[in-house]
Order: sequence, then C-alpha cells, then structure tokens
Amino acid sequence: MATLPQMAATKERQEAANPTTMTRTLVESVTNWIRVYSDGSVDRLGPPEAAAFMVLVPPYDDPRDGVTVHDVATDHGVDVRLYLTTTAPARRRPVLVHFHGGGFCLSHAAWSLYHRFYARLAVDLDVAGIVSVVLPLAPEHRLPAAIDAGHAALLWLRDVASGGSDTIAHPAVERLCGAADFSRVFLIGDSAGGVLVHNVAARAGEAGAEALDPIRLAGGVQLHPGFILPEKSPSELENPPTPFMTQEKVDKFVVLALPFAPVPRCEKGGRLFFTSCKRHKGSSTRKERTAGDGTWVRQNSKGVKNKAGVKVGETQNFRFKKDGSYTDWLMEEHHCCRQQAVAGDEEPVICRMYVSPRAPPDSAARQESAAFVQQQPAPQVSEPPCDKRKRDDVAEEAPAAA
Repeated sequence: MATLPQMAATKERQEAANPTTMTRTLVESVTNWIRVYSDGSVDRLGPPEAAAFMVLVPPYDDPRDGVTVHDVATDHGVDVRLYLTTTAPARRRPVLVHFHGGGFCLSHAAWSLYHRFYARLAVDLDVAGIVSVVLPLAPEHRLPAAIDAGHAALLWLRDVASGGSDTIAHPAVERLCGAADFSRVFLIGDSAGGVLVHNVAARAGEAGAEALDPIRLAGGVQLHPGFILPEKSPSELENPPTPFMTQEKVDKFVVLALPFAPVPRCEKGGRLFFTSCKRHKGSSTRKERTAGDGTWVRQNSKGVKNKAGVKVGETQNFRFKKDGSYTDWLMEEHHCCRQQAVAGDEEPVICRMYVSPRAPPDSAARQESAAFVQQQPAPQVSEPPCDKRKRDDVAEEAPAAA
C-alpha cells in the first residue's frame, strides 16, 4: 500500500525526466504538504512523521474485525466508501455520513487515519453503516465544491432509500438498504469536515425536508471543527504548533480553498471578487496583509466623495510582496463607507487583482495569470433579447408626428 508522499516522489522523478514539465513555475506552497504550479498542476506531499496515517487502505469484501469496506461510484457524481458491519441486524440502525478533514486541500477517505477510526466506530456504535464521502480538493476544486459533494452524497442516499438509485444492485449498497433506518442519518466530520457538517446540513435545510425524503437528518457530530472567523479565536492563538501543522499553514490552506475566480470578460486574467473588511479606528485598513506565503503592501489610497463633498468610499492600491521582493501582482480595493452598506464593523469591499501592465513578458505573474485563465470554463454569453439595429434604422421606423 503506497503513501501519498511515496506517490508524489515517484511523480517528481517522472516529471524530472520529462523536459516539458520544466517550464512550469511554483505559484504557491504549504511546506511539506502541497505545491501549486503555474500550469495548474498540484503535488500533494506530506511530512515523514505523517506517512503512517496517510497510507491508502484498499477496500475488502472479507470481514476484518466485523467490518467490510467497499468503494462505490454513485450516480450523483461523487464517490463514497462504505463501512458495513457483518452482524445480522435485529432491527434497523442509524447511518453515519462522514466528511474527512484536511483544510479542504488534503486528505482522502481511504487514509489509514480514517480507516482505523471508522472501521472500529461502525462496530462500537452498532450502526447500519458509515458512508465516507470522497471530497474534491482545493485548489483544483475550490469551495463550495466540497459542500456540493456532501449534499450530492445525501441525494444519493435519498435515492438509495427510495429504490431509485442505479447503484441499488451493488451488493454493498443492497446490504446497507437492508439494515439502515434512513430516518436517522447523522453527519460526522473532523476539522474542515466538521465545518462541512454545518454547511451540508444548512444546505439541506434550505432545500427543505421534502428534498431529501425519505431520509431524515437526525443530528451532526463536529470533531474539532475548523471554523474561520474574522479574528483568530483564543484556541488558534494559544494552540502550539506541531510537526504536522502550524497556524501559518492553516491560513495558507484557507487561501487555497476560498472561491477566488475571475469574472467573465475580465481583461488579461484579472480577478474580481467581493469581500468585506473590518474597520479600524483612524484607518479603514491595515497597511499590510498576509496572504499565502507573501504580503499585500498598501502603496497609496484616495478618498471617493459624492457631489456634496461627503466621503462615501475609498480606493486603495496594493502590491504583492513575496520572499522580500515585490512581484508584478497588483490589487485595487474599492471600499464603500456609506453607513447603509456597513454591517456592524464590516464594510463591503470590491477587489480587482491583476498583473501590472509594466510586467515583462516572461514575468512569473503573467505565467500564473495565464495558467489560471486556462483553468476557467469559457463564459456563457446569453443571446440578446432582440436583433441589434442601428439607431438611424430605428428612427426611420418611427411614425411621423401628427
């Protein structure tokens, strides 16, 4: 059974022998865990200390300690791993749906870390089965992709319960149907998976109980959920770093997972996104902001006033600094300071991130921007509501005045 670091090392040797891969540049990295390149490719690694729990455990039909493990490709675009007990059910039992952690960027449902825990939990809790969802990972699949996958798993479970799934003939799925009480479905997840417990349940609540009928969500279990707040919590500030994880690495995973993307027709790979910014007394923003393994440094700012001369906003210009040197990435922040738009101490901000027009053709920023654009689907352009006509043509058709 191979570990992810071993697989990454093999891939690295293969790429070193392939000259076409040498043109890519490193865009982002989380030390010992992940590397993101300008061509959109991602290497997932892992520190040596983590190798033991990153082993990928294959499924098995022969019982081990009262459990069998099965991988199922659902008809809702998401794969799941089933942990099923071998004891003959005297009654129908609850079902657990599991979301793994990993900062939305790492981990897999087949890791030995999860296998050891959930194979035992299935027996100790005497459940009909545990459905562990194989989640799409960022940055290739940024949020809300993981939430979508969690909700898709529930829709698949709904179809299984009602007999409408194409996977109902799978022996493992058939066993689950024969033992499950689908009116008692519980969500469980650790770290980022604990966050998904909340968000998937919220998605299901928005859709209404009828959308999942006949299954019912009976509860959720959040194991050290990694909620991200505007200000760091005491536990984040006081929790000491470990060989596996530090607060800086967690912050990088958050940046990689957030749904930043260019809007259609945004020129030259620029990216527009909406966010909010905490107000500070005497200044609407800090002069520097940490982002990934660099810092956005404010260069200047300019107030925006209405016709009456009252300040209603502010435009601030930033430049990205990495490894002690400025890059060719620039950012404009357009703050709205009107009281009607401010929620508490948060004011809305529209950000435009783009490559400096003065950047040389071989600039790393230009390569990163071009690679990002290539990953995005082509924008769908809607048809005009009517045929385009020149203004003179319309004037000629107008009836003459009486």
